[in-house]
Amino acid sequence: MQYNEVTSTEKKGMTYRVVPIFERSIIFQTSVNANVLTKSDSVIK
Repeated sequence: MQYNEVTSTEKKGMTYRVVPIFERSIIFQTSVNANVLTKSDSVIK
């Protein structure tokens, strides 16, 4: 039981560490895509 508890705790820790990075990368990609879109829009206009 102790081994399983440690493993689940480590998995939870990994999830807590990975998810914010994943969300940040999505936000970063979205903002970059938005910047590219606005630049291409201004070029077209």
